[in-house]
Amino acid sequence: VRPWNRLFVEFFDQQLRIGIARGEVAPDLDVESVAILLAAVLRGAVAQMLADPEQVDIERLAMAAARLIERGVAPVGQPDEA
Repeated sequence: VRPWNRLFVEFFDQQLRIGIARGEVAPDLDVESVAILLAAVLRGAVAQMLADPEQVDIERLAMAAARLIERGVAPVGQPDEA
């Protein structure tokens, strides 16, 4: 499990670093920690859906998570696109 987990987290790490290089992600972001948190959020969302599929709308949850993440990693002073 550990090697697959590392690949999963490394994907988020790479994407965040690309975002930093493009100016889309705050340059002072703790990339390693946020990558682990993103993996945890995804796993947690799936666990919630599996535990109670009638209550959890996974598409709605995905949209909420994406918006929360975008706002959380954005550089300070970047205008909100909402």
